[in-house]
Amino acid sequence: YNAGDTRTRALMTEVASLPVAGREALEKGETAALADLMDRNFDLRVALFSEAALGAQNLEMIAACRRAGAAAKFTGSGGAAVA
Repeated sequence: YNAGDTRTRALMTEVASLPVAGREALEKGETAALADLMDRNFDLRVALFSEAALGAQNLEMIAACRRAGAAAKFTGSGGAAVA
């Protein structure tokens, strides 16, 4: 990011926009929009760090949530998900 990589900067800019959009979705009661934002957060994390860096178990945890029809993202650095 600090080196000016345009792809990384664009991804991080989008990540930074998600909390504001999430708050707006919550305030409006737009649960589907919030779910989309949660999924997008995780997808951006994969794009930034790679599947290998996130680990197979963490990826499977998110995939299981999505297979069940739930949006999902990490609660922090991984190892737990909110769905």
